Amino acid sequence: MLPLSRVRVASPRADVQNVLAFLRGRLAGAVMPALSAGHDPNPGLDGMAIGDNRSPPGDAEEPSRADAPVKADSMALIATQPHRPHLPFLIRVRRHPMLIRVGSQTDITAGGMKVLDVAGTKVNVVSTDGRLYAFDDTCTHRGCSLARGRLDGTTVTCACHGSQFDVTSGAVVHGPAQQPLRSRSVQLEGDDLLVDDLLAR
Repeated sequence: MLPLSRVRVASPRADVQNVLAFLRGRLAGAVMPALSAGHDPNPGLDGMAIGDNRSPPGDAEEPSRADAPVKADSMALIATQPHRPHLPFLIRVRRHPMLIRVGSQTDITAGGMKVLDVAGTKVNVVSTDGRLYAFDDTCTHRGCSLARGRLDGTTVTCACHGSQFDVTSGAVVHGPAQQPLRSRSVQLEGDDLLVDDLLAR
């Protein structure tokens, strides 16, 4: 590169054309002797057009960040980074019922209701349509015991104010109750009657 100290500009408004002519003259003085001697001043640029942005033949391309090898110490650093805990509201947890023994099969009669104690909570177990269902015995309207009411098929009617519930799901069939019953899993294992203890989960 030509030293800029050799280029003297009289003022910011100097003739730029004179400066360019001076530079072209110096460049020609450096290139022309090499051409006359049969030497290529720029080896490796044969066949490349002006403005071609390809790398000259034989030049190694600069590796990209994606091609750069990962150092072992970098991998060790990544491996030792603590994992972020998952947000609880993004996790779907499959909960299995915690069944406890509350009685025997002989405690339940077909078409009838039986109140049993499940970890301190009164739970009504009914047998209807050949299946067992269990739900909290307390009516969600005013807290009356549903065992004092009437069971018709899969519908239990509260004796206090006439609220009706579907025993298969706990859903309200007829008011004045607005909230459903809390239903529970129930099953027989041999002669043992097992009901889900919701408080144990």
